[in-house]
Amino acid sequence: MGNCLSGGGGAGNDGYGSAKRQPQQYTKGRQNAGSRPPRHFSRIDSFPPSQLQSRESLGIISGSFNKELLFKIPEHCPVLSKDEDIDMVDLVEKGSRGVAVWRANLLIHGVVAAKVTIPNEFRDPADDDNEDSEDAQELFETELELLSSLEPHNNIIQFFGYQEKYVGKTLERRMFFEWSIDNVHSYVEHRTMEGKKTMQPIEVALISIQMAKGLEFLHNNKIAHRNISSDSVVLCLDVLDNARKDWLQNIAIDPMGITLPKQNEGKADSESRKRRETRKEGAYIRYLYTHPVTARLSNFSESKRLTDRDGQSCRANTLVGSVQFMCPEMFKKIDYDYSCDIWSFGAVIYEMITTKRPFEKRNNYAYIESRVTTGKFPEKERLTSKSLEYLENIMRQCLQVDHTVRGTAQELVAQLTNYSPNI
Repeated sequence: MGNCLSGGGGAGNDGYGSAKRQPQQYTKGRQNAGSRPPRHFSRIDSFPPSQLQSRESLGIISGSFNKELLFKIPEHCPVLSKDEDIDMVDLVEKGSRGVAVWRANLLIHGVVAAKVTIPNEFRDPADDDNEDSEDAQELFETELELLSSLEPHNNIIQFFGYQEKYVGKTLERRMFFEWSIDNVHSYVEHRTMEGKKTMQPIEVALISIQMAKGLEFLHNNKIAHRNISSDSVVLCLDVLDNARKDWLQNIAIDPMGITLPKQNEGKADSESRKRRETRKEGAYIRYLYTHPVTARLSNFSESKRLTDRDGQSCRANTLVGSVQFMCPEMFKKIDYDYSCDIWSFGAVIYEMITTKRPFEKRNNYAYIESRVTTGKFPEKERLTSKSLEYLENIMRQCLQVDHTVRGTAQELVAQLTNYSPNI
């Protein structure tokens, strides 16, 4: 097995989904220079709920033959016409590499997420935001290529299409995705806000098996995700009926990361007060309990096909992803394969069963490296109650320093199905 030609970004808070989200309030519509949010975000994967649909039903142009385009795109990439006037409702977050996420209204889908990047050569000279976007273009194109090549899957974020659009003198490159109501990291935080010390076994098992099925699909397609974390695993509504379309049209991005119905400012009625009170009591979690929600993998900007030019299997060796979820091979700067995702999968389970992010108190690269590469993570003592013991054992299997004994995504699906046969 040889080496793949590796590319991609560095470790740590890469501005593409690995930094902790900061509370911010954003105004509706395009942001002017005085109201730009800080250059970081953690939830580039805040995508809209939708049923999985065939690309033929999206009502868009298909194929890179479209002569409107200035950039070469993958052959099977769905394309939206530059004349399609899409309402970019509000800016959700902006990353340090020049990639922003907007909430938008798209065709039949209603609310969607738009990932937007601006090539330097097409940037308005009057724009004071002149940071280098070369990394952003590479990450953007990696994600575009991979998602264009994959068939829809229930545990992979749904990709709706690509657009090039001039806004004034600036050309924007846009990718549209379904909207998620949360990611796993925020979901765990909401559980602790309720005063819960642990998640229920069925919650952990449901999310875990859906993560494992997403990984199994990627690995069967010779793709390593390389940035699995509790930020990149998102929760999406399964069914998009008319009532939920209306609900999505009226949500607001809450500073705590929760999407809540917009409230009429200046109307402090009893219903508004009740909404705030029930939120504190865990209404958000009860909403997830009573609506069909599925965990999906998102943020494929660091993903890589582990095949060489001849189609033979190979390994990667680039340091990428969120340092708190990074496998020992990356720290050691040695070649790795799909087992890098299995390690990260185990770290996400760790966060779910302990309600603590890995290395939450000491998020220092050197410290994390020393613990991960010497087998001192996770702690040796039992971390959970008897009810979570089976899931903890799976976690410990995934977090082995020796990548050959971690198992495969297919084996994880089987183990988790045996634990919860009704899933």
